[in-house]
This record gives sequence, structure tokens and C-alpha cells, in this order.
Amino acid sequence: MKRLLALILLVWPAFAPAQEDWLNLQVPDPMPGRRFEVAGQILSGESDLWANGAFQTDYSRNTDLVVPNGGTPTVSVKELAMEVELRGRVWRNVIVEADLPLVLTEVSAAVALAGTSYPPDSPNALRGGGLGDIRLGLRGPWLGAAPGPQLGWSLGLIAPTGQGPFDSTTPLAATGDGRWQVQPGLVCGGGGDGDLEAWIQVQGRWQFGREAWVSSLAPLGYTGTVQNSTYVTAKTSGAVWLNPRWGGDAAAGLGWNWYRDADQRHTLAVELLGHWLSPWVIDGVDQGLVDDGTEDECSVQVEPELQAHFGAFTAVGGWRSAVLYGTGVPDPYWGQLIFNASYAF
Repeated sequence: MKRLLALILLVWPAFAPAQEDWLNLQVPDPMPGRRFEVAGQILSGESDLWANGAFQTDYSRNTDLVVPNGGTPTVSVKELAMEVELRGRVWRNVIVEADLPLVLTEVSAAVALAGTSYPPDSPNALRGGGLGDIRLGLRGPWLGAAPGPQLGWSLGLIAPTGQGPFDSTTPLAATGDGRWQVQPGLVCGGGGDGDLEAWIQVQGRWQFGREAWVSSLAPLGYTGTVQNSTYVTAKTSGAVWLNPRWGGDAAAGLGWNWYRDADQRHTLAVELLGHWLSPWVIDGVDQGLVDDGTEDECSVQVEPELQAHFGAFTAVGGWRSAVLYGTGVPDPYWGQLIFNASYAF
């Protein structure tokens, strides 16, 4: 730890100020010198595997995977999310923002390991679509000031405007979490006139409890091995109480400005993403989704990005990897593509 701290202090003066050029990091001041920003983001991916913590290492990947209903036609979950992001400076150093997502999902049978699924017009696929969970947030600097080192804060409120896991045709086709959520967060990063920029962010997450109707056949996850797996259904069904869940998300980014002049800046960056959420508990009963008793939902992924800045216009393209390690989450085996474009004025 001491060596890591010494390394950070050594390279800190080389960090360059970052604007809102990360796909997952909420820097303290995303639009320095400007009052409004509008952005659009697209995420697309397909999940054919499930990280279930069964300690079955397959496909030369350092995670624990199963193929849903392995050996028979499996399940393919496709997702396309389109998001509009609005930001405004309400005080000198405080940013208010709103994220408005549109989420489309499709759950269909697929030939096991063949990479094929029902065509888009197939009547055999279950689809979910519509407004996702709207997020309202505040953020700003706490200590320090650009272009020097900064410590920033954020606070988000997520409304259950999307279809939750038990409000859609199947939990796998949900377009939202189906709960009110609060996300407090801290982010730190540094300034200077060098070619490197770096930020680290940690966010807490609290999902409030709610009443719901849960089917006894609702698939919450999968268990078993790649060759022989089955889905886990709810132990408690009917009119139930979904107990609160809590967890957190973390992101760390490092970028290299390979070109920069007075109006343009182009950056190669990489982000490491972590996610953790407490187990499913319904009517006080832990659903026990994972074989080894580790029922928490968690994942670790990496995301390379290419960032392009042209004055007030910014475009960022990224590829989010498959799950490097995870339990209780669907796994996009080939990763997910993300694109974001914003304009500040």
C-alpha cells in the first residue's frame, strides 16, 4: 500500500484535467466554463452465459460460468439502451443532471454455443421495452480546484420508471430495477499540464424495499455447470415483500492524451469497473442463487475507450468487456459496445 501511494504521489503532477470524457466516471466539473450540456448514449450487447460462482472455470476465462439450460437450446438476452443526458450549472460549482433512458430487451431461445438466436420478428421471443429508470443527480467539487487535484461528491436518486424484474414478462427482460434507489458517491482526480489524466470513483447504492407479485416460475439466475445447468426460481412467491438491497459501484480510469492543441484533445483511456449488490431476499428469505453460498451479485469488467474533443463537442466510444469475474449476473460473452456524444454551451 505504501509503495502504491508513493507511486500515485510521484506521477500526480503529470495528470491532466479531465472533462466529462469518461463513460462511467462523474468528474466534479464536467463542463468547465459552460452552463448547459446535452448528451446521448447508446449501449448494445448480448448475454448468452451466466456467472454463477460455481467454481467451474470454462472457456479459458477467469470466472465461473454456466450456459442457461446447457446442452439444450439456451437463453439469449439482447439489450439495446439509448439514453439522453441533460446537465446544467445551477450554482457556481454545482451541477444538476437528469438521465432519461430507453431500454429494449429480447429474451429468446438460442442454439447452445452456436451464437444464433431467433430473428427480430420471431413470435417466440419475449420482449420488454420502454422507459428505463430515470436518474436525477447533483455533483460538484468538494476540495481542490481544476486544473489541480480535486475531490468531488455526487448524489443520485433513481426512480423506478422502468419495468422491474417482476413487472416485465420475465425478470431477464426487465428494463429497470423496479425500486427507488439512492446513490451517494465520491470521486477524486488530478490536474496539471501533462499527458496523463486519472480519476477514481466510488458510489454506494441503496435499493428500497417494495411490495410485489412474484411468480413461482420467475427465473432469478442459473446454477450448475456449462454442461448441465438449470435456472433458480423464487423460493417465496405470490404477494411478497422485496427486502431492501444495498451495494456499491466503483470505477477507475487512466487516460493518455496522444494529441492536444488549443481546441482539440484526443485521448486513449481505459476504465476498470466493479459492481457489488447484496443477495436477493424476498419476505425475509434469502433466495440462495449461487452454489457455493456466495449469493452476492458482483462483477468486474474493463472498458477501453477512445475520446475525441472538438471544443464544446465530445465523442467517446468504448467496448465493455465480458465479465472478468462475477457471481449472480448475466455475462455478455463478447462484451458490449458503448458510444456517447455531448455538446456543452
